[in-house]
Amino acid sequence: MSTTSSQDLLARLRLPEPELKQLSFCKSPTPKSVSAWVDALPLTRTSFVSALLYSAVPELARLKTDGENHLQLIEAVRPAVQGSILGLSKTFLNQPIILPEPARKAATVAQALQKHLSNAYCCALRDLMSGKSSDELRALAIHRAMTSLGQLLLRSYQLYAPAMSQAWREVNTLYQLAESLSLSKLTLDDPLPHHRNITTIEAAYLRITLLASCRPNQLRQNDLYNVYRALETLAPKARLESESSLSPDGLYSVMLDGAGPPVYRNRLGLYESDAIRQINTSQLCNELAAMVSAPDKLRELSLNSALASHMLNAWQHTAQRTFDRHAGEGKLDVTVGLSNLHFYVADETPFSMFVRQPSEMGLEDSDEGIFKKRSLKLKDRINAAAGDPWGEAFDVARPALSNSGAATTNVDESIRRSSRLRYRGEHPVFSVDIVDVSAGGYCLEWHTEIPLQLKAGELLGIREPGRYKWAIAAVRWVQQARGSSQIGIQLLSPQAQPAAAAVIQKTGDDAEYLRVLALPAQRLANRPASLLTNAVSFHEQQKIKLYQGGKLTTLQLTRRLFTTGTVSQFAYKALATANIDDEEQDKSRSKADDFAAVWRQ
Repeated sequence: MSTTSSQDLLARLRLPEPELKQLSFCKSPTPKSVSAWVDALPLTRTSFVSALLYSAVPELARLKTDGENHLQLIEAVRPAVQGSILGLSKTFLNQPIILPEPARKAATVAQALQKHLSNAYCCALRDLMSGKSSDELRALAIHRAMTSLGQLLLRSYQLYAPAMSQAWREVNTLYQLAESLSLSKLTLDDPLPHHRNITTIEAAYLRITLLASCRPNQLRQNDLYNVYRALETLAPKARLESESSLSPDGLYSVMLDGAGPPVYRNRLGLYESDAIRQINTSQLCNELAAMVSAPDKLRELSLNSALASHMLNAWQHTAQRTFDRHAGEGKLDVTVGLSNLHFYVADETPFSMFVRQPSEMGLEDSDEGIFKKRSLKLKDRINAAAGDPWGEAFDVARPALSNSGAATTNVDESIRRSSRLRYRGEHPVFSVDIVDVSAGGYCLEWHTEIPLQLKAGELLGIREPGRYKWAIAAVRWVQQARGSSQIGIQLLSPQAQPAAAAVIQKTGDDAEYLRVLALPAQRLANRPASLLTNAVSFHEQQKIKLYQGGKLTTLQLTRRLFTTGTVSQFAYKALATANIDDEEQDKSRSKADDFAAVWRQ
C-alpha cells in the first residue's frame, strides 16, 4: 500500500496535533525522566495517582518529539496506567447495572485513561510513520494501541454500555494498517499480565473480535473477564481469511474499513470488498470442544463447562429469534434470584422453615401436623399432679396422663406467622415496565433502583400485577442506557414447585439441602420435567435426594438442558421414593431393635 494510503488510514484515527515541547509533570521529555516520575508515584493511592495520570497521559499524546522517543515515554507510563485502571475497576465492577455516582465517576475516569493511552500510542505511530523507523517499532505501537482499545471494549461490555463506534473504527483501522505494512504477524513481547501469549497484531485483533462475537451482553462481568483471559491462549488458534479465500468454517466477518464489530457473514449478502476478513474458528472450536470433557484443562483457562459451551455456541451457530416481538405496555412484578423466587413459590415460606414445615412433610391429613400426630404437648405446670415426684420435670407430658396443654403445633404456627412477616421484607418485588413481548419472553425497561444481583443469566420470577402464580424466567441480555436499563428475558416455565435437594456423596454424609425449583414437563415444547438449581452445586449424572411435597425421592440428574452463570436446568430420572413419615417409623423401629438387642446379649 502506498504512503498516501497509509496516511489516509492514520487520518481515520482522529488524533490530537503535536504541540507540546515539554511535559508539565517531569523535568524533561526523556525516558529516564518519565520513568523516575512514575517510580515516585504512590501507586497504592489509586484515586490520587489516577488523577495525576489523567492529566499526564494526554500530554504525552500531544508531545512533539521523534517517534522512537515518543514510544519509549508511553511504554514507561503504561504499567502505572493499567495498574490504576485495575484499581478503579474494583469500584465500579460487581455493582448495580445503573452505577452509584462514585462508581460511575470511577468508570468514566478508567475508560478515559484507557482511551488516552491508546491515543498516545497512535500518536507515536504517526510519528514513526513520518520518519525512518523500524518495522518492529511500528508494529509495537500498533500492538499496544490495539491492546489498549481491547481493554476499553472489554470494560464497555462488562458495564453493559454501548461501545464507542470510534473505538471500533480505530481497532479495524489499526489492523488494516498493520496488514498493509506486512506487520500483522510480526512477533512481539508484552509483559502485561494475561497478554504474554498475544505476541502478534493479528492475535490481538482476533482476541478483540472473538470477545465481541461471543454474545457478551449475555454474560456476567466475571464471565466476560474469564473469556478475555482464556482468549490469551485461544485467540492465536483462530485465523483471518480474505474474501478471496473464504472457507465454510467462518460464521463471522469483519469489515476493516467499517466502524463496527464482527457481523454474521451471511448478513453481508453479495457485498464484496477487499476490506472484508472472515474469522475462521474451526481449530479454536475443535480444541475448546475437546476441553469441555476435560475440566482440568478448562480450569487452566479460567473457564467452566457452561461458559465454554456458551462460547462454542456463539462461534458456531447463528442466533435465531424463535418468536416475533410486539410492542407491549403495562408492568410486570419481578423478583430476582433463586432465593427470592423460592420464597414466593413456597407461599412466602423461608427456606429454613420450608424444609421442616408439617404441610410439606406429607402429613396434611394428621390434624395439626407432625407434633400433633405424635401427641406431644408442652408440660402444663398449673395442673401438675401434686403427689407426683416427677410432676415438675421439664420434659414433655405423657399423653396417657394428661389431656391438657398447648399443642406444640400452635407454637410452631405462631413462629411461622411471625417469621413470614419478618422475611417478607427481605424478598423484594419490583414493578418494571414492559417494552415488547413475544411468546418466548419480554423486553423490560428498568427505571428504578436495580438490585445488585440482576445480571445476565440471573433467574427471575415474573407475574402480572394482582396475579398469584409466578412464571419462571432468566435474563438473556442486558443493555444499559442513560437513566435506565433494558433486559431481555426468556420464559422457562409458566410455573414451578418449591423443593430442596442434596447431593448424595459416595463417602461420608450427604451434602446439605439447597433450594431448587421443580418445573413441569412441557409436551408442546418437547421439554421433560426438570429441576432448576444453582449453577455450581449440581452436575450431570449426580445422584441427589429431592425433598418435595412430603416425599424424599432419589434422583439422577441426566442431562443439562439450560445453564447460565447462575442457574442450571436438569432433566432427571427417579430412582426411589420414600414417604417422610414412613422413613421416621423405620428409624424408630431400627432404634427399638437396637435397644432390644442390648438386653438379649
